[in-house]
Amino acid sequence: MEKNIARFLSWLLHPVLMPTYSLLFFFSQDVYFVLILPKALRIALLTMVFINTALLPALIVWFMARRHLISGVALENRSERILPYVFTALAYFTTFFLLNNQDLPPVYQRLILGGAILVTFAAVITLFWKISAHMLGLGGMSGAFCMLYYTGFLNSPVLFLFMILLSGLGGFARLALKTHNPAQVYAGFIAGALIMSAVFLL
Repeated sequence: MEKNIARFLSWLLHPVLMPTYSLLFFFSQDVYFVLILPKALRIALLTMVFINTALLPALIVWFMARRHLISGVALENRSERILPYVFTALAYFTTFFLLNNQDLPPVYQRLILGGAILVTFAAVITLFWKISAHMLGLGGMSGAFCMLYYTGFLNSPVLFLFMILLSGLGGFARLALKTHNPAQVYAGFIAGALIMSAVFLL
């Protein structure tokens, strides 16, 4: 039962879903950078981000698995993660440049730019060590919401605490499945939180 729960949490909290989740959490708040966007624009933005940062990377990994370029979609082997990470980083940077050409509040561009930097960081680290991509994503989302709360753009400490809860569940899942050791889990969360915090703070 514990392994089944851990697998479910791992898929539910997959790192490619973090930008989409972040936007959904943004849109649940009555704050300036959300309220100035018409509903149709919010839906279009959410759709584009989901396709570019979640669906497209997932399809690339599926295609690579079908062609036996990798052993499976879970990317359990460290060496198999690098090429999918590179493709994912390209998708994130492309999304960032698309958003950068739109008249949107900077918070949206920073969210995607931070994600692109995190994926690039994961690709580089993976050359030497197997860091937890799940915790990089969860740490990044926690760092983003922490900085938005700290700078006054969001006024929802409950939402930030919810990010910490999700991160705890994600860490539990990766450890329960024995895909990572505690050092890889903690390093992923801390690195994700610090990198995303720097993107939003600077």
